[in-house]
Amino acid sequence: MSRKLKKINCRACQGKASQRGYFYRCHKKSCGAVFWHRAVLSENLGDDKVYSEVLRTANVPKSRGHYVYVILLDRLSGELMNSAYVGSTGRHPFERYLYHLKGTQSSKHPRKRGKAMLYFEGPMSFEKSQIREKQHADELRAKNIYHKVYDPTLKQTPSDPNK
Repeated sequence: MSRKLKKINCRACQGKASQRGYFYRCHKKSCGAVFWHRAVLSENLGDDKVYSEVLRTANVPKSRGHYVYVILLDRLSGELMNSAYVGSTGRHPFERYLYHLKGTQSSKHPRKRGKAMLYFEGPMSFEKSQIREKQHADELRAKNIYHKVYDPTLKQTPSDPNK
């Protein structure tokens, strides 16, 4: 199943990261980002047994409600800052991140540019996750720390109106 992969530093902060199968977790408490090695996409994730084994090996917990999550996106040519994607899900966010990468029910932004999941909030009710998703995207835009903040409701909005 999971072939021998070389050690990779955290994609968000470049600190040390630990590996479980194809799944990596940053050691720095101030960062805490997680990410999937893209080699996971070479597995037959359409096979339920293979998919379940990938999640089990990565120690991905079962969902206990709904969540809001933030995925760091690679910069596009000409961008000086990274962008971010804010989403909500009824799956555990680590599994949802894998769904994005494999292109299942996925926005093109995290599928093509997903670098690392920075953090998530939850579990919470479905209704609260829908409200929090929009609030959280607006909060990140107000901080002006990302080139763009994407979310499913607005698709994209520049952090700085002059961009």
